[in-house]
Amino acid sequence: MKSFNDLTNTLLEKVKKEQVVHPFVNEKLRIRKGVVHKNVSLFYKEDRKNDKIYLITFFNNQMNPKTLKKLLKQ
Repeated sequence: MKSFNDLTNTLLEKVKKEQVVHPFVNEKLRIRKGVVHKNVSLFYKEDRKNDKIYLITFFNNQMNPKTLKKLLKQ
């Protein structure tokens, strides 16, 4: 659990410092996808104006993608 937490925090620090830019999975809603671990992706939105990152969901990449579509309301 600690390792996963560390991986997540590292990813978020890179996003915060603009060291990495992840692709949009839904451009209209401005939702981006970052890979925390080969089996887990993080979906998030950035609000640079207010210096915030909104975590939407973690997703197990081995699950059915239809489940993800429901979560992201695509």
